[in-house]
Amino acid sequence: MTAKSLPPGGITAKETSSSSEIKELAGFFTPFSVGVPQPWVADYKGIRYPGEVIVAEAWQEEWGQKLIQPDRHFRIVVLTDQQEIPPDSIKDSRIALCVPGKPSVQTERMAQEYRAIKERRGAYEVRDSKEETAAVQEQEMTARLGEEQRLTYAQGQVWSKAPMGLEGSQVFASTVDEGFNLLAQALLAHCYAQRPITLHPLPQVLTHREVGLVYEGLFGPKGDPAAEKAVGDFAVALGLAHPSNPHRLSSKDCPLFPILAARLAEGQGHLSTGDLYLELSERYGLTWPLITLYLLTYVHYAEPAVELHLKPNHEVMLWDRERFNEDTLTALTCLRVWWTKGLEENFDSLVLSKDPWWWRVYPYAQLIKKDLEQGNSPEEMSKGEEHLVAALHQLDGAITALKGELKSSGLGVVPEVMKEALRRLAGLSKAASGEDFYVAARREYNTPEALAADMGLYEGLAQWRAIASEVVAVKAYLEEATVAEGEMAMDRASLLGQLTLTNLLSQPHLWPSVKALFDWFKTRYRTAYQSHHRRYHQELAKLHEDLEEAKPQLMALARLNSIVELGPPLGEELQGQYLPLLTITASCPAGNKEESLAGEQPLCPHCRLSMGAETPAKGVGYFLKQLAKALRKQQHRLSSETIRQILAQRGERRIDRFLKVVQASDLSPLVNTLDDELVTFLRQLLVAPKPDNDEG
Repeated sequence: MTAKSLPPGGITAKETSSSSEIKELAGFFTPFSVGVPQPWVADYKGIRYPGEVIVAEAWQEEWGQKLIQPDRHFRIVVLTDQQEIPPDSIKDSRIALCVPGKPSVQTERMAQEYRAIKERRGAYEVRDSKEETAAVQEQEMTARLGEEQRLTYAQGQVWSKAPMGLEGSQVFASTVDEGFNLLAQALLAHCYAQRPITLHPLPQVLTHREVGLVYEGLFGPKGDPAAEKAVGDFAVALGLAHPSNPHRLSSKDCPLFPILAARLAEGQGHLSTGDLYLELSERYGLTWPLITLYLLTYVHYAEPAVELHLKPNHEVMLWDRERFNEDTLTALTCLRVWWTKGLEENFDSLVLSKDPWWWRVYPYAQLIKKDLEQGNSPEEMSKGEEHLVAALHQLDGAITALKGELKSSGLGVVPEVMKEALRRLAGLSKAASGEDFYVAARREYNTPEALAADMGLYEGLAQWRAIASEVVAVKAYLEEATVAEGEMAMDRASLLGQLTLTNLLSQPHLWPSVKALFDWFKTRYRTAYQSHHRRYHQELAKLHEDLEEAKPQLMALARLNSIVELGPPLGEELQGQYLPLLTITASCPAGNKEESLAGEQPLCPHCRLSMGAETPAKGVGYFLKQLAKALRKQQHRLSSETIRQILAQRGERRIDRFLKVVQASDLSPLVNTLDDELVTFLRQLLVAPKPDNDEG
């Protein structure tokens, strides 16, 4: 049977049929106390709505009146007995009335048997097998009668103020829970079809608890994972955040703000919150916690500004758990409220604010310019706005310069929290008027405390900016002042670890102590560096001297290599290695004068010698070894039997002397004896040897 509205003549006892036996059938409604409203909840399009179910013997007129109880969205009344119900008894579309059909003969017979079992069981004074048997029989009969009762109601009527299109047999098709949920959802769907928010589908149903978590996540102290999750799940769907940034409060797309503004205009700037809650609940399908969330957000964002007046002796608490000692919540104070169940009971009315607009701007503005005065007269407030705009212009230039210095500092990545603070402040600093500034400030910061936190970070950055050049210079010094190992190496690494943006920006006050440690390192480093520089260049001078002395040997090798008759040239690469080795072993112009090494740079300005540098001793030693080896091999060639015989045929004194040098296996005489003239003579002799006994 389709759920329908009460007929014009109401319901008569004849229409409901005799139902005197229904009162005995407690099986179907066992969880209910007769005549006592029981809380019930139903989910509809993403929201969990609270309501109530009443199982009663007789209809009471008050049950058909408008739902005015706090946050009641439906009422289901189930009658167990016949009676006459006047027309227009149901005055709220969210109320449904269920009446049973006529009990069958079988039902009446089962009811009589049920009463007999109860009477027999009550006669047993001592618990024995008979009493236990009677108890089992009563339990079985209760279940059977419950099913009979369900069938009786399935054949009955479901009444409401307006037809819902729901069959009565559907309501009582199975269990009580399923039937009441189905009926409650039908009532909600009929009454809340034009709901201004869309919350379906969502990760989970929006309950009273989740609404409170959304409020805490948007306005309360940060760090609660459950609150942050609730904001991510619901804020965008509620119109309190934009999809591009679901965790940031935004009023741009809030669907309730136009409704609240219109109702306030209709009330000529004054609106009773009690009436508002009832209207928004019935007309727009909002739960009372949702209305509270929207109302507090509206007070924060509304323009022109509004205030939420509280009842005398209210119990509103703030985040610090202290009682709010004022009687009006404003754009700033409304977001400091501690969310509690029944918070709306403290509200009295929503009214247009009478305070000058500059008074709302001032709590934010004085954080930008600390010596700014609030002012009372229009002239004073106008002057305050001028000072604010000038301060914003200065802030904009300072932030631009600061960003450039941070980027070029080479001190690492700017912490994300500071980058975000600069981003927000940069947007704020471009405001061209007090009104623009206020709109931007409320968009970026829920409270002045949030702006104060960013300004605190900025001031820390400004402190860093004052020491930035010094910090960069210290870091550059340490990066060049390499120390291989030991205590100084550990001190250097420790200092470099502290010279990061993350450390210095968050704790700029530590810089004096860091600078003192650097000065101590610098003193020890200079002493060590001067000693290293002196020893290094003493060794370098000796290497240079050895190379200079090897120059005749290198020339002799070149001359011998030019005599192709001796065989392939040896050590040709040594010619190209000599000058580079000679260059890198040149002495530093500073010499060992310590006064030349006492500047502010960590390295010698002339030779740029590092602490870890080693002399090219190995390279020079290898060069000299290879040179001597090549000369000895060429000497061996000259001393061979064939060449010796050719040279001996000349019989000249000079050749005799040269042969003795070659045969002596001593390189020094060979180098001193061999010149270009002798090389030319030897080549001619070896090409065309002829006997000649002339004396030279």
